[in-house]
Amino acid sequence: MNNSTYYPRQKTLLAKSIATILLLGVTGSGTVAANEWTEVGGFLPYTQSDFGGVGLLQTPTARMNAEGHFAAAYSDTNEFRRLSMNLQLFDWFEATARYTDVRYRLYSPEEDFSGDQTLKDKGFDFKFRLLEETKYMPNVALGLRDVGGTGQSSSEYLVANKAFYTRNFGHFDVSFGVATGNLGTSDNIPNLLCEIRDTFCERSRGASGTGGQFEVDQWFRGPASAFGGVLWQTPYDALSLKLEYDSNNYTRETDGVRTPGYEDFEFVQDSPWNIGAEYRLNEYVTVRAGYERGNTFSFGFEFAYNLATAAQGKFETPKRVGSYNQPQQISQVEFERMSRDLLNEAGFRVEKIYQPNDATVTVVAQQERFRDINQAADRASRILASNLPTSVTRFELSEVRQDFRIEQINVNADQFRAAWRGERFYRDELDAITVGQVRMQREHDNLLYQADPVKGFDWSVSPALSQSFGGAETFFIYQVSVAGNAAYRFNKNWTIDGTMHVDIINNYDRFNFLLDELGSPLPRVRTRAREYSVNSDVWLSDLQVTYTEQMARDWYASAYGGYLERMFGGVGGELLYRPLNSTWAFGFDINYVKQRDPYSSLGFDNYDVFTGHATLYWKLPYLKDSMLQLKAGRFLAGDDGINVDFSHRFESGVVAGAYAAFTNVSAEDFGEGSFNKGKVIKDVVNIGVGGSDLGPMMGSFALREFADDSSLHNLKVHFVSSMDGGQLHAVLPIVDPETTLFVICSKSFTTADTFANVDTVMEWVEPALTHEQWLEKHVIGVSANNQAMVDFGIPPSQQLSFADSVGGRFSLWSSVGLAIALTIGSHQFSVMLAGAAAMDDHFLSEPLENNIPLLLALTGLYNREERGINNLAVLPYDGRLRYLPNYLQQLDMESNGKQANYRGEPIEYPTGPIIWGGFGPNGQHAFFQHLHQGFDAFAADFVAVLHRRAPGFVPAVQDALREQQRLAVANALAHRRLMWTGSDPASDGMQEGEATNHYVGNHPSNLLFVDELNPRSFGALIAAYEHKVFTQGVVWQINSFDQPGVELGKKIATRIHEVIDGDREEQFDDSTDAIIRRMR
Repeated sequence: MNNSTYYPRQKTLLAKSIATILLLGVTGSGTVAANEWTEVGGFLPYTQSDFGGVGLLQTPTARMNAEGHFAAAYSDTNEFRRLSMNLQLFDWFEATARYTDVRYRLYSPEEDFSGDQTLKDKGFDFKFRLLEETKYMPNVALGLRDVGGTGQSSSEYLVANKAFYTRNFGHFDVSFGVATGNLGTSDNIPNLLCEIRDTFCERSRGASGTGGQFEVDQWFRGPASAFGGVLWQTPYDALSLKLEYDSNNYTRETDGVRTPGYEDFEFVQDSPWNIGAEYRLNEYVTVRAGYERGNTFSFGFEFAYNLATAAQGKFETPKRVGSYNQPQQISQVEFERMSRDLLNEAGFRVEKIYQPNDATVTVVAQQERFRDINQAADRASRILASNLPTSVTRFELSEVRQDFRIEQINVNADQFRAAWRGERFYRDELDAITVGQVRMQREHDNLLYQADPVKGFDWSVSPALSQSFGGAETFFIYQVSVAGNAAYRFNKNWTIDGTMHVDIINNYDRFNFLLDELGSPLPRVRTRAREYSVNSDVWLSDLQVTYTEQMARDWYASAYGGYLERMFGGVGGELLYRPLNSTWAFGFDINYVKQRDPYSSLGFDNYDVFTGHATLYWKLPYLKDSMLQLKAGRFLAGDDGINVDFSHRFESGVVAGAYAAFTNVSAEDFGEGSFNKGKVIKDVVNIGVGGSDLGPMMGSFALREFADDSSLHNLKVHFVSSMDGGQLHAVLPIVDPETTLFVICSKSFTTADTFANVDTVMEWVEPALTHEQWLEKHVIGVSANNQAMVDFGIPPSQQLSFADSVGGRFSLWSSVGLAIALTIGSHQFSVMLAGAAAMDDHFLSEPLENNIPLLLALTGLYNREERGINNLAVLPYDGRLRYLPNYLQQLDMESNGKQANYRGEPIEYPTGPIIWGGFGPNGQHAFFQHLHQGFDAFAADFVAVLHRRAPGFVPAVQDALREQQRLAVANALAHRRLMWTGSDPASDGMQEGEATNHYVGNHPSNLLFVDELNPRSFGALIAAYEHKVFTQGVVWQINSFDQPGVELGKKIATRIHEVIDGDREEQFDDSTDAIIRRMR
């Protein structure tokens, strides 16, 4: 709902507010500037507000911490739990990232998507210092809260702070500000901008969207309010107290789908005054508590650390102390030993040392240990001062990486030696060290030392963490592993390196990575994270060969290939133009990559793409140690756009930054980071007939417990094949048009049975979806006739085709098996295919006595031709295979039930038998009576599973279920024995002469045992029957791949249908004509 009504206040209130900000800069001996506080025991560093960022409780202040200050904070105000990270990137700019757990709102209304998880609202805050506090002026800052979030907490504010000091009571820091947005809902002052332009009078109420957008058109609009407070640093240094006036009246916090128990919840603010106390446990940790809104207790804590001064935790040798014991001449220097010392003590791997002039020594080296360049430079300078004669007055350390000159450390050797030795001229050795432009070696420079070409083996072991925040399934998804890296450098140009990981712990099994997969046109280049994380405890993360070369002055190139990362592998190359000592560089890269198969350590999946970017690197002249990168080109998903990357390097060597990408993918296609706005597919209806129904239904039912993704267990797959509409009548009432995917499966895409059901579905979806919406988002076509799918209106991206030569009864291995793949997942479907392929090899290579398909075929031929048995009963003794008889009935009888050979000539011998059967345990209480004691001859195939180790086993009753499996096998063996041998009164406990207890026996049977039913063994079983049917067809000289007996019936049915509808006049026979007249 958009509530944009604005009620203006008296203009004098705004004037008073601005005057108050300026009057905070009062003069007098009681005031003290912020930069003096550290000397008199003040507040630095400042602590975080409930939202994160320097502030009081709910309100921000104008204060800034020292550059590099980092704070991670948690606050709990009952309905809101906030986790924030704040960074003082520059002394005038602070940035905050925050997640808010909104306890009274659900993450989404879709239970299958996010369960009962509460809303996790992501937001970013920025604050800029406009004026720095002086003795007479306050600190003034401009801030933006919840930028790019949902707008639930978005605010814009101008705030001022002034510090006061009293001898008796200590320090006070007073803040006062004006705000719009969430902080402006009290509406206690007018919005001055509204007086200038009417568009600033209105603002949307509540959450303005699903997030991920910078809604600049809302900034500084709508009602405005004044806020403020005071921070008191008590005489007890560890304790601070806070008091604030909160200008948020909590009228915008009631939107959204409520969580259980909060259906009738409404915010009540009994008082706008909030109070709080903070206790600093040490220089890093602060805890706090408060009382807010006049009715709510709050608490929180924060961890703070300065990244700009962060020391690198290493076990290092002590720094060298100053001495006067140096060589007198350069020729006396042991350069090889000095190079070893530079590596071991300062982390510099020396490539060469030369002398541009008598007073200067230049060391070209690569830094391999220290992040802080000052720490490395100090250690290296001590080594150089210890080893070089005093005639050398300038040290130069030219840092390189892969032959790229990065920067140069320049040391005034005389000044450094004096400070190092403790002489009085300089207080610190670092005063003699500067970083400047790189000096290139000239031909006439005196080369003092050249290291051997770098080559050899290197390795390391380290912990690794993969993580993401704010997901629909759970807030924090992680994987902790141990990474082992090994590298071998053949020479300065060629390197091979790779990394193996061993999983320690992860919760990626909670990530529903296949949800709504078919709702986006984008390939899934990163959202398959769960598949990569849960399918192997040990994996190869990367393994690549790299070649680097300096092509010419300022031009550098590299080429590489292999497994580039955990999800992609391929080949690529880069070209870089980097003028020496320039503030800019330009690069170009191009890559051909394929997605790695998450179920195979070394295999690849089907997705591949060319990517490439042109990149501008610019070292910003007005922001110290800051880099801006602009990349334009093609990304992994095939989308084109630009990537903007900003980074800042602190003096400690820590780098912080942010990036954003802008591509030609629409917001609708990409979705928002919190959750996809489309509804989740919950049901799949497979519409087919014959082979496009029997095979998929059999496989889905048999293997459904082997789904390799938990979300698939919630996906219900239904099958519709009856042309009378009976199955549709049962399915449609239990599915939702907006959450159902229809798979239309027809080889010709004209099958009357199938499209009778499709026509009914199209009428059913009309109230909920337009025809175009249904086709674009809710239909997959599976056919050998692509043009027919196009004519029907199915987009090419939703068409799955297969070869016209594939008969329906042989097609479950093709795209016809989509329903099986949706039931068990693409990996398990591939395992099923692999099982069938293994049976193919078995059929082609095994000798007769071991060849399962040939033995099945030969026994069937013998029974049909020699014994005259015209039927085969298929009797599965595992409930998961209950649809096997139906499937084999079509496979066998449609393939080999023929009276003509492949040349079209009549044949006089019998061919395929009648296939029938049913679930064995049910048959024992039904038709087995006729089998055991009837007069008709038959053959039987008993199919049993010896062991059950399926993932669907209920843990609590595993032993009981295994016992039931053994009971089923015992029954299969018993009835097969009786059909074979008949009854033996002596051994079977029956009295002789009782005809009612006599079992004739002598019925031939095959016993097919599957050790364990899984996708692989299932694929092998079905393939064995296919090869059996093919072999028998070859012996009978018939074409097992056509079905002329079906076609004529279809044609006559079409004519009869037209007569029934009154569109045709034709007479057939007396019986048929009578029924038609009754229907009309």
